[in-house]
Order: sequence, then structure tokens, then C-alpha cells
Amino acid sequence: MSLKKRLIPTLVGATLALSASVASAVSFNGVYIFGDSLSDAGFYRPGIAALVGAPSAAALGKFTTNPGPVWSELIAQYYGGNAAASNAGGGIYAQGGMQVTGNAPASRLGPGGTQRPMATQITEYLTANGGVANPNALYGVWFGANDFFSQLEALQAGSLTVAQVQANVPVIAGAEVAQIARLQAAGARYIMAFNLPDLGATLVFSGGPAAPLASGFSAGYNTSLFTGLKSANIKVIPVDIATLVGELRANPAAYGFTNTTGTACNLALTQGTSLFCSQAALVSANAGQTYFFADGLHPTTAVHAIFADLVKSLIDGP
Repeated sequence: MSLKKRLIPTLVGATLALSASVASAVSFNGVYIFGDSLSDAGFYRPGIAALVGAPSAAALGKFTTNPGPVWSELIAQYYGGNAAASNAGGGIYAQGGMQVTGNAPASRLGPGGTQRPMATQITEYLTANGGVANPNALYGVWFGANDFFSQLEALQAGSLTVAQVQANVPVIAGAEVAQIARLQAAGARYIMAFNLPDLGATLVFSGGPAAPLASGFSAGYNTSLFTGLKSANIKVIPVDIATLVGELRANPAAYGFTNTTGTACNLALTQGTSLFCSQAALVSANAGQTYFFADGLHPTTAVHAIFADLVKSLIDGP
């Protein structure tokens, strides 16, 4: 059974109440994605090229098993958008390390990176289009994970308490709701809003002392995000990544995964991140298709393909 057929009854039926009305004959005039490393299509590639040269950089620059595509590229290609990063003329504004609110630590920026939180990314798009969001385009918004990382760092530094971190969850989610509302007010009609997977189950947190807090943040953020959107009467296409990833982890073999506890990239060769993970740095030739994680946080090419299939099922299926 295909992924699309499996997901339609379980996910679409549960979320259509929030969904925008999308015609069965799907046709969009452009695809524009805002987010962080989970959607980044190569924003750091110019900076990497300055370090290693353009030919080598072409096989690097995404937070996955490079040069395989991430979900945002696949969806842009599928629906006729420009699948390049925005700084290469494309419609994917996402940049690794970015947050909903505030600036990310410099340590989270890739080579040549600048601070472009959610509001800045949307401003860049609107500015380039006369302040108007194309009502016939498809939009995607996926943020939140890096806000948690900053909250956790502040907690570990003693500048925040656990109670304060928990209280900040709806505030950050509310800021995302406000930016989605801004995009909608500019004319956007078809906006995909992604929730967070269970951050506590990622390799960097799983089994560690911060795992419960990471899981709690993820769950609380997801609830606050969609409750906030509903309260503001903002209709979106909800993309339930949390449920999908939970299913993949519960039954990985059914999706072709043989390893969910290791990294497909040899991190000793990639500065500890999949941003520099080429095919030559994989632990095995087919690791990008059989491992779940590229590094401690980010999914492989195979997982991104499943994310893209979920999006297609939500838009094409109904």
C-alpha cells in the first residue's frame, strides 16, 4: 500500500476541519517556503562555496544526506515552483538555525549566514512582490525547533527556569500564528502549517535528561499553534509531521528503514552536521535511503521524500 493511501484516512480525516479549501484539480502559481533547517534548500551554499569551491559546494549545503532533495524542493518541483533557495533566485526562503522569535546564536549559523527569523523571511518575500502574497501560490511554514534549542540553552545557563520555558511555549507559537496571519492578510490563501516532531526522540536528546522537556515543548507547541490558528480563524493546511514521524519510528521496516538509532553521515567527516554530508561521507553507500537520521537532529533523503508524500496526500487527496 502506498504512503499516500495509508495517510489519507488517518491524517486527512483528522485535520480537514482546519484545512483551506483546495480544488481537486490542483494548480498553483508558485511555491514559497519559510522555515529552518528542515526546509532549507541550500541557503548556506554560497558560504560553503567560499570555503571549498563551487564544484564541491554543489554537493553540500542542505541538512540531510546531500545532494538528495529535502521535502521543500520536492514539493516546489511537483507543484511548479522554483525549488532553489531564495538567495539563488528560488522560492524557498528557509534557512537553517532560524527561529520564530529573536536571533539564533551565531554558533547555529552556517557559513556566511545572516539572521533571518520568520518575520524577516516573510518580509523578504513580500518586499520582492510589492507587499502582496500571490493568492494562487502554495505556501509552507515550519518553525519552532530552534526556539526550543535557545530556550534550553538559556535554561542550562541559568537565565530561565523550567516554568519559564513552559510559559514561553504558547508565546512563541502565538508569534508564529501572528506571522501566518500577516501572510494571509497579504493575500495568501493556501498555507501549509507544519507541527513539530517529538524533539525528545531525536538522537541528541533521546534517553538524556533534556528529553522530557524537549518532548513537552514539542507537544505544547503543536497544541498552541493549532489552537491559536483556530482561535484567530486562520484556515491552513495542517501538516501533521508529529504523527507521521511517530508512525515511521514505530514501524521503520515498513518504510524501508533499517537504522533509526545511528546517523547516516560519518559526523567525524562533516564537522558534526549533515550540512557538510556528501555521498562520500555516508557510513554506507545506501545510508541515505535506509537510515532515518542524517545527523543527530535532521532526517535523511528518504525521510524527506516521505514528508513530501504526506504534503501531496493532503493537497491532492481530498
